[in-house]
Amino acid sequence: MDEKTDALISGEQPRCPECGVLMRGNPAGYACPACGHHDVITDVENPGEGSGLLDFRRRR
Repeated sequence: MDEKTDALISGEQPRCPECGVLMRGNPAGYACPACGHHDVITDVENPGEGSGLLDFRRRR
């Protein structure tokens, strides 16, 4: 993970890499209100409860 990813995991709001202004959320990801820079967030598929997942509830 890089420094930007670590900050997002800890709950920090993203800052614009171009000008440093706090970015705002939008339906496609984040946008900078000052310079217009966009960071797109791609959708991630939920893995569900497939047969390939381990069942940690089961005792040995």
